[in-house]
This record gives sequence, structure tokens and C-alpha cells, in this order.
Amino acid sequence: MRKIIITLILASILPTSFAAHALEFHKNKKTITQLDEKTECYQNSYWAISDSVLESWTRIFVQEGIDGNPFAMTIYLIEHFSRMRQVRDDKCLVLDEISSSGQTNLQSSVIATCALMRKMGWDLQLFYNDDEIYLGIYFSDVWEIRGGHVVESDGRTYYLKEFDTNSPVGMLNKKTKGHFHRCYDAVELVLEPLPLVQSLPWFDGEYHERKLKWEYQDKSYTYSMRIPEKQVQWTQNIPLSLYGMAASGILELQNTGLPDHLQRLIHGLNEYERVNFLLKFCQSEGVFRYKKDEPIKSVSEQLQKGRNDCDGRSVFLYSLLRSVMDYTDDDIVFALWPDQLHLALSLRPRTAEAIEILGSKGYSTGNGFYILDATYEGETYWGSKMDVLSGKMEIITR
Repeated sequence: MRKIIITLILASILPTSFAAHALEFHKNKKTITQLDEKTECYQNSYWAISDSVLESWTRIFVQEGIDGNPFAMTIYLIEHFSRMRQVRDDKCLVLDEISSSGQTNLQSSVIATCALMRKMGWDLQLFYNDDEIYLGIYFSDVWEIRGGHVVESDGRTYYLKEFDTNSPVGMLNKKTKGHFHRCYDAVELVLEPLPLVQSLPWFDGEYHERKLKWEYQDKSYTYSMRIPEKQVQWTQNIPLSLYGMAASGILELQNTGLPDHLQRLIHGLNEYERVNFLLKFCQSEGVFRYKKDEPIKSVSEQLQKGRNDCDGRSVFLYSLLRSVMDYTDDDIVFALWPDQLHLALSLRPRTAEAIEILGSKGYSTGNGFYILDATYEGETYWGSKMDVLSGKMEIITR
């Protein structure tokens, strides 16, 4: 029924009038016809978007559960235009031509997506050269993105996105070449960076199933988990980030039912034991195999593949603590040892009992926080620090 409603809404949208790789950017020169064509196409698309068209798109985003979530809206638009009949034509089709004909091409789809998102007040840009064309997305700093291909323009850092729905923002399918240009607006716009993901689309269809196994205090536990396969694919678009992937990860875990199950298991334990229970869950080989230098992946993809390194495992544990216990963003931070390229968490205890235990045998990272290292296996606990880690540590806060 939801797909039928969305189809009807779309039919009503008719014509209405891990270090970032910085790429070189050149401003457009109006004497070059090829560059002017894209700018003209963008501006025609932008100014043709009326209030009624925006209202139609808003109804779709509400129906999909992603209203007010610009990152999810961007991925939805990419998927929407990619499903249309693709024509082999160098002509740039403006948005109303795409809507009326039901056909498009790559550059027209990228320009239409950029125009729609900018009309809604979000800072996406179009970057292109003679051979390539990408969306450029400006994220708020709180994402803590750990690398990718970027273009610097007007004092802002834009992460490039392939026009597909299965590759992380910032990761490109081929080596870029040449300088990049962008389209300019006829008037100055006030645009916002993309905030953290606050909702996920509705995922239907098949599930990926895994049986998780772990132990705590000589007792064995299992959980048969089901992850929506479309959720795994969707989260592959998230940029390689700490708080960005963690924010989405909280929502992803809720869709698996795992937090509710773990809450029942830790009921009756004190704070210190609850945290250690979740720590041992993440450290178990029946949940994750440790693979050094594994690229950071979404929480869903980590669960599906059953492997991660310190970066991914720390993101997962962060999401788990937030979704299972009542910790807030102010209670958990990422702790980085740059010299050893090692990442862990640091968690602030809330109860007097946990504070007393950690104060006597835990490693403090300062300000009442104690290390929580999901990669440090063996007889470890909340507060355990590897001896090889130096004192040169950075705290990464939101």
C-alpha cells in the first residue's frame, strides 16, 4: 500500500514552470559552453521547483519515515532517479522534463537531486569535470568523518558521492582526474550542513539471519538475529565516520530487536556489571572476528559479516551502550591513540558503586571517564588499558 501511495504522489509531481583526499576546484568560466550548460540546467531545475512540488516530495518523505532526515532523503532521490529509464543522451534534462517523460541520464539525475535538496535548504553541490560528475555533500562537523574524497569550496568541505545507493560517501569507484567545477546559484542561498541521521527508512523484504554466541562469567548466551537485507545495503552509503555511523547504528540495532533482548539479560545487574556484559558481547568471536585494518563499516554490515577492527568495534559498542542502557552523548566519547592508530571508548560511570570500583583499578582518561576498549580481549573489563598504549591520547567529542 505504501508503494502505491508513493507512486500516486510521484505522478502528481508535474512541470510547474580516513585522511580526506582533497581534490582541486576551479570556478566556472562562462566562456566555456560545456560548463555553462550544466549551470543553466541546474538553475532551470531549481527555479521550476514550486511550493506544491516541494509539498509532494515532503509527503513522500513522511510516508517513507525520513522527513527531516536530509541524508536519507538524498539516498532516496538517488534511488528514485536511478530506477527511471536511463537514456544515452548527452543532453541535460531539467527536472520538469524528467518528471513528465519518466526518463533521465546521469548528469540530469545528479543535477535534479542537487536542485531539490538545495531548494529544501540543504547544502549539496554539483562537482564535475569533462569526464566525471558527483554530488558533493556538506556534513556537520559532529559526524567525525575519517576520510574520503573531498572538494574545498567557499570555505566548506564537500564529500563526493557516487550516484548509487551502495557506496560510502567519499569513496569513489575510480581515480579522479582533472579539476572540478561547480554550478552557481543566481542568488545567494542560506544552506545548512547535513545533521546526523535521526531516522531510517522503512525496510521490507528479506532478512539476513545470524546466531550470535558469547559468554559472561562462565555462562553461555545465544541470540538468533535477523537484519533486514535492505537495511544493510542502505547503510553502505554512510560516510566512514565515528558519530555518524554510531547515530545510525543506534537506529539499526533497534530494527534487529537485539537491544530489547540484552536489556532483559542484564536486568538486575549493577552498572559496572552491565557494561562488562556488553563489553564481553562485543569481544566474543561468536559475534565478531577481529580483522586488523578492516575498513570501518556500518553497524548492520558489521553484524552481517561478523568481523571488524578497533574502529568498527568501538562504533558498534557506542551504539550498543546508547540503545541498551540509558547513557547519553555526554557520557560516552571516543579515545584515540594516534601513534598506535588505535581507537577505543571512554565511558563516565553514573553510580557510586561503579565510580568506586573504577577509581581503584580503572584507567581514567580524565574528567571522570574510564577507558572501555572492545578490542582488548582476554581477562579485561571496563577500565582495562593495554600496556602498549602510550599516554598520547586524544578525546573525540561531539
